[in-house]
This record gives sequence, C-alpha cells and structure tokens, in this order.
Amino acid sequence: MGGSSATCATPFLDLEAATSQLQVAESNRKVAKESLDLTRQRLEAGIADSVEVTQAQETQATAELDYITSLLSHNLAKLSLAKAIGNPQANLSQYLAVQ
Repeated sequence: MGGSSATCATPFLDLEAATSQLQVAESNRKVAKESLDLTRQRLEAGIADSVEVTQAQETQATAELDYITSLLSHNLAKLSLAKAIGNPQANLSQYLAVQ
C-alpha cells in the first residue's frame, strides 16, 4: 500500500534537499583535492611552506567528512521516502543505488 501524496511530500522534499547537499559536498571535495594538489606543487617549487600544505590537507579532510555525512543524509532521505511510499524492503537496493 503506497503512501498518500501528503505523507510523501516531506520525505520527497527532504530527498531533494539532501541531493543538493550531496552535490555541493562532491564539488567541495573536488575543489579541496585540487587545492591540495596545487599547494603540494607550490611546495615543490619553493613558493609555499609546509603549513600551507597542512592547511590544505585539513581542508580536504573536512571536505571528505562533509561528503560522507551528506551521503549518509542522502541515503537516509531515500529510505524515508521509500518508507512513506510503502514497502521499502522490496526495493532496498534500488533506493540505495549509487548513481
């Protein structure tokens, strides 16, 4: 038995928000990695110091953590929507599929 549209509205909106948050986290992760790579190149060229590399590593680690948190929120939002629709166990792998 499926959920009503009112019952599904909030989980659907939560999923949309979580999807946007995940996209931002993916972008931030990519930028942080590129920044770390560039900072390491600058260190090798002698125009950056180890403190800058450490800061870039910290930024990348934070971006990775944010990505993992966003991915968890995204998957939980998918499961909430599946529950609102009804019978989430039947299609669990579909709901959690990585795209």
